Amino acid sequence: MPTLGVRRAIVAGLLLAALLLLPTMASAATPSPTPLSSGDPRGGTAPSLTGDPLLAAAGVILVGLATAGLAILYVRLGRE
Repeated sequence: MPTLGVRRAIVAGLLLAALLLLPTMASAATPSPTPLSSGDPRGGTAPSLTGDPLLAAAGVILVGLATAGLAILYVRLGRE
């Protein structure tokens, strides 16, 4: 049975190999280089936002607060 350090090294090596070997091809929406019509600054219109930026900001803040709360809980429970 390998020791804990050897097992960690094996897992780290497998993860590194997976990260380097698996993403061999990237997918794109379309290969055509045509620009979007709403992004042309000469047309007098600004590019439109997709989705709701306030909802996205609230989601980021919520995830940050949840992460901070879990970190504080981890530190408090680990003080034995």
